Amino acid sequence: MAADCGGLRRRRPLVEAAHRDGRLRGLYPYLSHGMLRLSTELGRQGAREIQICPVTGGSYRVEDTASGGGVRNAVTLAEAIDSAADLLQNTARPGREE
Repeated sequence: MAADCGGLRRRRPLVEAAHRDGRLRGLYPYLSHGMLRLSTELGRQGAREIQICPVTGGSYRVEDTASGGGVRNAVTLAEAIDSAADLLQNTARPGREE
């Protein structure tokens, strides 16, 4: 059996679910520190991110790094994706026209 490089096999469903959701497709995804980070700007440190982090027990923590963006807890992957999209829509994105 091949090695699971940094838990990539465990994170694959998360990455695939985010990719399938059209509301999140305009973001730039990357995996870091065990979570999926969806950045609003490619290559800019400190850019707004929606972060989806699997937590013990199979649930997820979803966080918006924008000032006052919020943190949500989700029981399922589908709920985490919906929360991420909701956070994205409910807080204006810096540097982009609404």
